[in-house]
Amino acid sequence: MKPTLLVLAAGMGSRYGGVKQIDAVGMHNETLLDFGFFQLFIELSEQIRQQECTAQKTGKAGKITEIIAYINQNYEKEISIEELASKFAVSSRYIRKCFREETGVSCQKYICTLRISRAKELL
Repeated sequence: MKPTLLVLAAGMGSRYGGVKQIDAVGMHNETLLDFGFFQLFIELSEQIRQQECTAQKTGKAGKITEIIAYINQNYEKEISIEELASKFAVSSRYIRKCFREETGVSCQKYICTLRISRAKELL
């Protein structure tokens, strides 16, 4: 019995769809080239997915850093989550969730703690 190679080539158009059984000894150059492109496609897809995940994490931290800087500069004013959401073009739910993830406290608690800290400095 000849050794065979099973190649899964899903989502690559009708020419590549399904599972192919290829004679490993008599494999044609075209098939090897097709398989190489398929492997390259898979690797590039994985790299793009990883970059998107990294960008999301970096973007979230960057947005929260901007919000914290705004709060630090404007703590003496009335600041609401809805105002922050509007100013930074995100939802109030996003701010609540991400702020707590990044800082370990709620946005409101951060503002209150900052105000108390600054008031202590003035005494």
